[in-house]
Amino acid sequence: MLWSDTGLPNTLLTNGNTPSTVFYVTQALNTPGGTLKGYEISLQKPFTFLTDEFDSKWDDSNRQSSEEYVHFGRQFYLGASYKF
Repeated sequence: MLWSDTGLPNTLLTNGNTPSTVFYVTQALNTPGGTLKGYEISLQKPFTFLTDEFDSKWDDSNRQSSEEYVHFGRQFYLGASYKF
């Protein structure tokens, strides 16, 4: 699509682009709703088990872990055409 076909003002053009420059215009589409199920678990634990020898080096250190599972009850197809 030519810039001039977008209906946007030419003052937005930069880097040597002109009204006759070709731009690829895309649009995000919302899809019908569906069921969404899942969980997320997060844990953050300080290193309190370390001996005094390591304690000063690792005072501000901790272990952070997370796990998640998501199930969405729709099938998605990427591209120009899609199917539900």
